[in-house]
Amino acid sequence: NVPREFLDLAATCLCHSEPQRLSLLYRLLWRITHGERAVLTNPADADVLRAMALAQAVRRDTHKMKAFVRFREVPGQPEAFIAWFEPQHHIVDRVA
Repeated sequence: NVPREFLDLAATCLCHSEPQRLSLLYRLLWRITHGERAVLTNPADADVLRAMALAQAVRRDTHKMKAFVRFREVPGQPEAFIAWFEPQHHIVDRVA
């Protein structure tokens, strides 16, 4: 059993492009299941700070994809539009 907050945080952090995200999440999971169940409530913990920063970056990228993508009409093709956005993280499925 793990807190719902961890599952939500992990789902967001998994979308980050940081190669060490899996080891960070595993370390947090290990700590939660082996005696530090309330570790996520400690805002000064280095692992919690890093996971929160990863999650914030994913949320920022998600927001940018929703808020700043503008569709343009394709020249010479009526009723055809195109937009382009290159996210920094693995968020396309999450946003779609």
